[in-house]
Amino acid sequence: TALTAQNTQGVKAIVVPKPAFIKKEVDACFKDIRIDAVKIGMLADEETTKVVVQCLKKWRPRYVVLVPGMVAKSGDRLLKVKALKTLKEELIPRVTLFTPNLPEASALLGYEVKTRAMMQKAVRDLYRLGEGNAAVYLKGGHLKGNTLTDVYFDGKEIKTLTEQRIVTKNTHG
Repeated sequence: TALTAQNTQGVKAIVVPKPAFIKKEVDACFKDIRIDAVKIGMLADEETTKVVVQCLKKWRPRYVVLVPGMVAKSGDRLLKVKALKTLKEELIPRVTLFTPNLPEASALLGYEVKTRAMMQKAVRDLYRLGEGNAAVYLKGGHLKGNTLTDVYFDGKEIKTLTEQRIVTKNTHG
């Protein structure tokens, strides 16, 4: 859905293929082999998001993981604002696992998620966006401090995962 020139320090350039090409690529893969799982990365615009939704409707893969790539670690917006509605209303309800970071969660929910306590509320609210279909793995790498916290919610229980932060400039991709 997007080609990126990147290294461990960030994205340097992005090229978005035309939606017709993306559709042909997806159709070619599904016609060739059995696909059990699909991972969706950066969706730059509304047209790309809509063609991905169309492909999911057509092929109905069993597992769909959405790593939204809406907001880069630098804070740069990678998804056009106009595509946000399509992402929320049409794509997220079609996935089985959704893995936003804190800026992405904030953009989707309309309130800033900036503490560990707020992450507990946010995973429940994000789960509702998925209409009960998508488990949520909220990545807390944007929080300050030496301990990283991620929060997972599958509609039944919340699991909190913590780990010591590794200090490095090579944090991308």
